[in-house]
Amino acid sequence: MNIKKLLTPCRGEERMNDFSILIPTLNEADNIDPLLASIEKMAAENELHPEIIFIDDGSSDATCQRINQYIGKLDVQLIRRTNKRGLAGAVICGAHAAKTQWIVVMDGDLSHPPDSIPAIIDPLIANSHDMVIGSRYTDGGSTPDWPLQRLVASRIASFPACVITGVSDPLAGFFAIARERLIVMDDNLPGFKIGLELLAAEETDLRVKEVPITFKDRCSGVSKMRLPVVLDYLKQLVSLTSKRTGIQPYSTLLTLTLVLGFIDASMFNLLADLGFGSDTSHIVSFLFATHLGYFITPALSQTNSPPRDFRHYLHYLTLVLLLLLLRGGGVSLFEIPQTPEYSLPLLLFIGTSFSMSWPLAMIVSDSAKNNRQPNLINWKLYGSLLIGYTILLRLIYIGSIELIQEEAYYWNYAQHMASGYLDHPPAVALIIKLSTMLFGNTEFGVRFGAFICWFITAFFAYKLSHSLFDKNTAFISVILVAALPIFFGVALVITPDAPLIACWAGALYYLYRALVEGRGNSWYAAGIMVGLGLASKYTIGFLLPAILLFMVIDRSARKWLFKPQPYLAAIIACILFSPVILWNYHNGWASFLFQSSGRIAASSEFSTHELIASILVLLTPTGFLAAIAVMRPHRRLFARLKLNDTEKLRSSHLFCLTMALIPLAIFTLFSLTKEIKLNWTGPIWLSILPFIAYALVSESRTQPGLVTRMWPQTLVILTLCYGTLLHYCALGLPGVSFASGDFLFGWDNLAAQIEHEVTDAELEEGERPIVVGLDKYKIASGLAFYRNKQIDEDSTSYSIDETTGRHLFGSGALMYNYWHPLATVANRDILVISPEKKWLVPEVFHEHYQPHGKVHEISINKRGKKAGSYYCRLLTWYTPEKDKDLADTTQNVLTRPVNSTVVRLASNEEHDTL
Repeated sequence: MNIKKLLTPCRGEERMNDFSILIPTLNEADNIDPLLASIEKMAAENELHPEIIFIDDGSSDATCQRINQYIGKLDVQLIRRTNKRGLAGAVICGAHAAKTQWIVVMDGDLSHPPDSIPAIIDPLIANSHDMVIGSRYTDGGSTPDWPLQRLVASRIASFPACVITGVSDPLAGFFAIARERLIVMDDNLPGFKIGLELLAAEETDLRVKEVPITFKDRCSGVSKMRLPVVLDYLKQLVSLTSKRTGIQPYSTLLTLTLVLGFIDASMFNLLADLGFGSDTSHIVSFLFATHLGYFITPALSQTNSPPRDFRHYLHYLTLVLLLLLLRGGGVSLFEIPQTPEYSLPLLLFIGTSFSMSWPLAMIVSDSAKNNRQPNLINWKLYGSLLIGYTILLRLIYIGSIELIQEEAYYWNYAQHMASGYLDHPPAVALIIKLSTMLFGNTEFGVRFGAFICWFITAFFAYKLSHSLFDKNTAFISVILVAALPIFFGVALVITPDAPLIACWAGALYYLYRALVEGRGNSWYAAGIMVGLGLASKYTIGFLLPAILLFMVIDRSARKWLFKPQPYLAAIIACILFSPVILWNYHNGWASFLFQSSGRIAASSEFSTHELIASILVLLTPTGFLAAIAVMRPHRRLFARLKLNDTEKLRSSHLFCLTMALIPLAIFTLFSLTKEIKLNWTGPIWLSILPFIAYALVSESRTQPGLVTRMWPQTLVILTLCYGTLLHYCALGLPGVSFASGDFLFGWDNLAAQIEHEVTDAELEEGERPIVVGLDKYKIASGLAFYRNKQIDEDSTSYSIDETTGRHLFGSGALMYNYWHPLATVANRDILVISPEKKWLVPEVFHEHYQPHGKVHEISINKRGKKAGSYYCRLLTWYTPEKDKDLADTTQNVLTRPVNSTVVRLASNEEHDTL
């Protein structure tokens, strides 16, 4: 579009101004000269003749004098307002004074570049759009030299306005619009962002375009961002919310929100007094109040908005459920379970959370109903909502839910720090050790490292996708990392997979830079990532054959076979991995044998169908179909990229496929004869994510295919499932009991009862017994952690030293064989804990103890619901096995029929650690 052609008057017509530039000022004396010089230069280069109108709100410096110097020399006007303040009113005042059809609004502090004015005014004059924004946050926009804290603060401040308007930078003060749209507005508008008012208050078919700009800090003068301005902005948000809901004045909306919040808190308290649990009380009260508001709002609305249909209600209900599930985490944090009456802070939280949630649900559902482009998804807005929601969901819940059995086992790793362990390398132990040093031996402290690992994974996923494609694709990749089950799960619980996936993501990024982009120094960073990954989990070693194969088959990468960088990277990886090698050397190569020959020697079992099922779970069916679609180098995908370097694109695609398919092939071959685990294939999909994200971005802009249309619903369903699962784990769900599975539900209660048993035994026998779990590792690991929470901090080692595994009776107990040698427990009393009563019969223990104590049941309760039961028995004078024959005899006893029931402790083949 040629703007000069559009603006050139016909022959014989009197030359008129092309458009008007409105510049509100307040104490900008030092910026006037350079600003007008830049505008004059821009106008001359583009043969434009803008009218420049300054609207001054009572400057106390020489701003007006500087402007007056240009009157007569340039087409400059000065409007001085002495009795009124506010940017919105200043812009409307200037619009009334303008003589042109089109208006450009910009700041007077040189933060908005005049060079961008032609790009901003062009779509308006061409009648392709009704409003054009000079955006900091759209593709190509930037805020150079902004510190991180300012950028984060700006995005947080913009977020509510983004929700209301659906654009990336609604607070931009640099925009173009028709004069007629400004002059009809009230010049007493609250707030300081007239652009936000236009976006939120205009009709829903307003065609908006965002043009990227480089936003620079003011060269001189003082920023106007003060507390009164912030308060004006908040007031403006409330006012716009009132307009969107149709309830005006906004004081009416505030009153209604407070009343409904009070109803929510009162009903919660009433239900709690009637004996209902927190889960039922807060769910019923929240749903009642939100639906009451939903059905009351149309009666109070003063606008003739379209009637709400089922689709609108479905959007609203989805948002209400998401907010409800998020609130459940807050309820679990504020609640004090030991207190029979609910605290005032909890009731205040109930009412406040509703007052914040209900208007948000109304606005977002209305925005979805009135979407200006109904066939397109605003991924910037809804992606930001999803990423923020999943991060907040994990942050709120990770400290409210009991550990899973593997987490408790790895916490015991951290209490016995070493450079290696039987079943895994030491990275997970080090992470737990560091995080518990910061936050204590709590669930939050144990899991915080996994939370941080997610950010590392998201960072490298973003970097890889940006290197391959662009910012939009990179952002979509982060959305997928936030929402897909494998990445959400490993960021919620701490297992070796959390650091593994973070290192795998980093390794892929640096390997891509080295192998495809030819950056030699990236090899060293890749070596570091692979080395750290090997210290997390051995499976990252499957990248090594993938790297070698890519260097062989890709012509441009083949040169690295004859250069030193890859081999130096391998040396770096080996150095970082050497402590694990050294531990294995001193322990008979135990870990390497356990993960190699130990798994190969396991019984044969065809599990390829389980491998496919695990992929469907980790990626979802939508992600699985998307992965298959981008694996073949079809022309449509390449044609969309419009890149000149087709060879690089094909190398990039080959790189991503190789890094995924070689590890997948290894897992597939293994699954033909051996059992596989659900989480094994998780990291390999990191290399496919960029192409899945790009296909999603490119198809969203044109005619979406089936898989692309499935993604929004898939992401919403996943998020609802995550929130429901976490709500169940922390608070429970009405009518649903707590299952005694991987999560150690109610183990605070179990540990307290076990401590009572230990105390009674000490009073009776004169010494504290050792607590022994008769399963692989769950009981010993869980009780070590939760017994520790029952005692003071100085006694932490007692709970660890006095809790061990079933290796005392000749069965495998993983690392407990190393941590508690039999000789250290000789002649001690033992309190054995079993998930089954039949394991506590005398025949099981044979000659290991002198008979004492009866078997009795211990029931576990959580929030008034039964969460399982265990059986315990006190044994005195434990005697270790004296020779192998006794060990064999004991193992035979463990499988001997007792009362027609086979009594057998779980064998080593039942090892289920991640």
